[in-house]
Amino acid sequence: MNKTACAARAIGVMRTAPQPGRQRSHPAVTPRQGESPKAFFQWLRNQPQYVHRLFAQWLTEAGFEVRSVLRQEAQPVWGARMRRGRVPQGNEEQVARQTICAGLKRLGVKYQLCEVDVLVQADRVESYFLFDKGHPGMLTFDRGQEQWIIETPE
Repeated sequence: MNKTACAARAIGVMRTAPQPGRQRSHPAVTPRQGESPKAFFQWLRNQPQYVHRLFAQWLTEAGFEVRSVLRQEAQPVWGARMRRGRVPQGNEEQVARQTICAGLKRLGVKYQLCEVDVLVQADRVESYFLFDKGHPGMLTFDRGQEQWIIETPE
C-alpha cells in the first residue's frame, strides 16, 4: 500500500463529485492510481469542509463536544456551536478563545483574544469570529456522523 493510500485511509475522505444540498463528507478513500502524496494533500486542502474540520478538531482536542462549525455565505463570519464536554465549568469562554486564536495563528492570521465572541449558556457554548478563508457551509456532527450542508441557515 503506497503512502497516499495510507494517508487517505487515516484521514478517511473520499473523492466524490459535489452534490447539491446535503452529502456525506468522508465515508471511505479511493486515491487515484499513481497519485503522489503532495497531489493528494493539495486535493484535501481544496475540499470545502477542510477548514471546518480543522476548527472542529482543535476544539475537540481542547475538550469541547463540537455540534457544528459554519461559515456564512454573505460575510466571512465563522461560528462554532458546542457543548462544554471536559472543559471545567467557568473556563469555557477563555478556553474557546485561546483555542480559536491558536488555530487562526496556525492558519497564518494573528488574532487577539478579545476579537473572538463567545456566548455561554449552561453547558452550551457558541463562538463567532471573522476569517476570510474557507468555503461557505456548515459541517454538523451528530452521534459520530459528519454531515456537510452547503446552504447555511439564516
